[in-house]
Amino acid sequence: NFSANIISGPDPDLPECYSWNEQQVAEWLSDQGFPHLSECFILNRLTGRKLVAVDANAL
Repeated sequence: NFSANIISGPDPDLPECYSWNEQQVAEWLSDQGFPHLSECFILNRLTGRKLVAVDANAL
């Protein structure tokens, strides 16, 4: 049921960052010790949904 999914909240099988916007990803990068990458991630519109697909080769 679609309405039940909305009421129950986010899918517990997805990582928390999946719903982050570009700014939240940038803040997380800074918190992890990579503030110099934050602007690049924002400019490239890298959201949490895209972040989960990034690997070392993509960087």
